[in-house]
Order: sequence, then C-alpha cells, then structure tokens
Amino acid sequence: MPSRLVTVAIIAFWSLTVGWFVARDVLPHWRTGDPPPYTIELADEALRQIVPTRWTFTVNGRKVGVIRTALHYRDADDTFELTATCPEMTLAQLVLPAVGKVEILATEYDDSVRVTRDGGLRSTHTAVKLAVPALGWAGRFETTADVRNGRLDRRGTIDAPVIGRRDLALDPTDPPRGNVLNPMHPVPRVTGLRPGREWRQPLADPRSDILRALARQFGLTLPDPPAALPARVLPDTQVIEWNGEQHVCLVVEYTGDEYTARTWVRQNDGTVMRQDADAHGEALVLQRE
Repeated sequence: MPSRLVTVAIIAFWSLTVGWFVARDVLPHWRTGDPPPYTIELADEALRQIVPTRWTFTVNGRKVGVIRTALHYRDADDTFELTATCPEMTLAQLVLPAVGKVEILATEYDDSVRVTRDGGLRSTHTAVKLAVPALGWAGRFETTADVRNGRLDRRGTIDAPVIGRRDLALDPTDPPRGNVLNPMHPVPRVTGLRPGREWRQPLADPRSDILRALARQFGLTLPDPPAALPARVLPDTQVIEWNGEQHVCLVVEYTGDEYTARTWVRQNDGTVMRQDADAHGEALVLQRE
C-alpha cells in the first residue's frame, strides 16, 4: 500500500479541476432552495482569457509542478470547457531499502470538464501517465464520462506493466443535476461572495466512481467522499502577496471530518488567487502564478 502522502497526493492530483477531494453525487437541491451565493461567469471569462492561467502546485511546501488551466468556448454546441494540463509532476519522493531515493512522477496530465452555460455537465476526461523511473515502472490511467440521451456513460482504462491493459465500463447512470462548477474549481473568477455567508456546497465528479472502481480491480479501497461540504465565507478578509503586491481576499472555507479546504478570491474583482487544503497532516496548495 502506498504511504498516506502518496495516496492523498494522487487523489488530489486526479481531482484538480473538480475540487481538492473527489465527491460522488450532487445534492438534488440546495438546502434552502435558494440559488448559490456566488456567480461563475463562463461566457465573459472565456472571452477574457487569452492565455492559460499558471498555478504552482505544492505539497507540504514542496513544489510538485505547474498546472496550466484555460476556459474555452465551443461554438458547435454552445458549451464551455475548463482544461488543466501539466507536462510533469513529482507526486512523492520516497527512500526504499536497497533502492534509495525513489520519485513517483505524473506526466502528460490532461484533464477537462465540459459544461453548458448553466454549468450542466456534458463530459469529463482525464488522462495521465504515472512512472517510477528508479524501478523502471510506468503506467497510464484514463477516465471518460459523457452525457448521452439523458444518461451518463462512464469508462476507465489502466495500462501498466505486469497487469497489462484493462478496460472498465460502468453501467450508465443519471448525470449530476445543476451546476457542477463551484468555487473549489480553479476557475478564473468567482463573484457575488459576501462575508459571513454560509451554505451547503454540493460536489459532483463522475470520475470519482470510475477511479474507485479501478482501485477495486486491484484490491484497493478508496473512501467514499461526502456528497456536499459545509461552506462559508470567512467574516474577515485576508491579505495575500502576489507579484510583489498585497491583495485583499475573501476566503471561502469548506470543512469535512478530516480536512479543511479554502478558496482565496480577490475582493475587488473576484479573481481566484489560491486554493489550499489540509488533510491527514498534509498541506496542498494551488497558487496562481
């Protein structure tokens, strides 16, 4: 079994564009029946974003890699696609007997989630290669989910030495309801936040079920994530340094049984500056460059 650090890093890695921790189902409705207390403007952001946004990803202060995210408009079907890519990440560094220092690398990371103007899910795709160069091991993982005829088709593939290639097809299921994007995503901008606001934040990630099904194929069990998290905007603003300047931010905090996550949003224009999470003694940070 991998160490807790490796497990947390890999889970966070797989779910970068859907929040720090994977979730199974979206709640059918908000607890109060009201719309969410924030706005993610897809159309304006897709027009505004000319070059990808760069994020530095760190674990316990150690730089893991640089993630590039972008938001694209697809005129053919009037949808928006949020993408995240990274050529290489160092997920973990271990010292093994008779081997010495060992690095676990993730390369050719390519992730996307496509949604309607209202944030309704249309498809997700994640592909990544994992390698342990010191041991000569390399493998590839891929997950795909598409909404077709009102149902969500899900597939997964693993290709690695010894075990070979395995294709996993899951039974179709109902797609998540409502807006699958939320402030836990590395979206460019979130507006409408107000200090002191509280709500239940539904989470949706179809690849979560695929990832757990793949793990079960090899006798591993990943914990079931929550369907939603308590969320609140902290009553006091926080200051973050970026490009040598101080920026006043509203901080959205999400709490679970074993972790806390935060989204830092610049107060004057809603720019997302930072995502971070603390879990099992590990500190994960996605910081805008």
